[in-house]
Formats: sequence, C-alpha cells, structure tokens
Amino acid sequence: MAKAAKKPSCTFEQLQKLGPQELRLGNQLLGTALPRSFASGSYGYGLTGPLVIQLPDGGIAEVQAAVSLTVKYSKPAEQPAA
Repeated sequence: MAKAAKKPSCTFEQLQKLGPQELRLGNQLLGTALPRSFASGSYGYGLTGPLVIQLPDGGIAEVQAAVSLTVKYSKPAEQPAA
C-alpha cells in the first residue's frame, strides 16, 4: 500500500497574498524575498543577488546570495502512469 502524500502547509496563492518578506541576519536586513515557484514544481520564497553585510569593525563584506525557502511538500506528487 502506498503512503498517503503529505500536504503543504499553505498554497502558492496564500504566499502571493502575504507578499514579499524581509530576510535578516541578526538585526541586519539582507533583502526582500519574493514568492516564487521553482523549476522543480515546488514553491516558496527566493532571494538572489549581491548583498552588502555590515561588519562589527565598521567594514563591509560584499557577498553573493542565493536563498531558497521552500514550502515543505509543495512539489506536486508524481502521477502514476496510466
């Protein structure tokens, strides 16, 4: 007997209604993640691009970010072959 598929905690439409979300590292704003669907078929939030992080000594670190926040079980289940 096949296991029952687990359901995602929210829909992509709910993420779109919620809108962009701020991502922070400590108390520093890194950027704004946007709702998106991924090539795999799953969905969540994504933030990509160059970021500047403030260092404790007053300097900066320039970094490249690739953040994907995927809603668990949001990838559509494989359909059995007919």
